[in-house]
Amino acid sequence: DAAFVGRPSELETEFGKLIGAGTSPGAIVSAAQRQLSEFHKLRLRADDGSSVGAVMDGWRGFFGRKDVVTSIVRIWPADRLAELITQLGKAALEIRLQAPLAEQIAQRALMSIAQSAQALNKGAGFRR
Repeated sequence: DAAFVGRPSELETEFGKLIGAGTSPGAIVSAAQRQLSEFHKLRLRADDGSSVGAVMDGWRGFFGRKDVVTSIVRIWPADRLAELITQLGKAALEIRLQAPLAEQIAQRALMSIAQSAQALNKGAGFRR
């Protein structure tokens, strides 16, 4: 979530914990792709005329993440979420092709997302 809400230092810490625990960079990117897919579906529903609040009221995800997911759905436009899914797909391929650089590739891709989210937050007037 840290990448999608624009918290690069939190992302760096959490990424390090996952790598330290033995999670593969490919698995981290794959999990991020799945999350993005869910965020994209939610955003599309909001773009179809429902409010973000109404969409989130019908969301069946983990309750403890609802506020964070709501923030993500609010700040990211659907077309940008689709671009991020593609971006992470390319990173996943690059990880498979260049296994010795997998950790750096995954971290770079997620950090790029975090920086974009920071810019969206600033543009929307949000404070963290």
